[in-house]
Amino acid sequence: MKKFLLPVAFVALLLTACSQEEPAPLPPLKPVAVPEGVVGMYSGNMPCDACKSQIFRAFLTEDSTARIVRSVLNEKVEVDTLSGKFSVNGEKVSLLLSEGKLKFEFLRNKMGNLSLLNGTGAVYEDADGQKFDLVKVYAQQKIKVREEP
Repeated sequence: MKKFLLPVAFVALLLTACSQEEPAPLPPLKPVAVPEGVVGMYSGNMPCDACKSQIFRAFLTEDSTARIVRSVLNEKVEVDTLSGKFSVNGEKVSLLLSEGKLKFEFLRNKMGNLSLLNGTGAVYEDADGQKFDLVKVYAQQKIKVREEP
């Protein structure tokens, strides 16, 4: 048993003595640049007094058109599509939907997300202090649609 223990201890000592490797510092990383412009897809919760939850998925295109897929959760989920136009004035983004019947104002933050504004132009907060943001989706998933046989 001692004959086996002595070589194992020697090999272990040899392996630990040879590992005098100095860790090299990592190279500095380039900062991630947020793409310019508001064109793209956004997703997030919006306030809703008459429902449990309201989820928006917004598609803003190059020709200033907007398409919103709105999911409203009550006892069941209702999904509808709203369309209209959007405009950009500095960091403010205005959505005019359903032939002018619905209007939303947003503030674009440094991450590219859109924060909902209230009537006074301040960032909207509900009674619990929750803000409502549409988060910009930079890498959209490709969805496979099954065709019916």
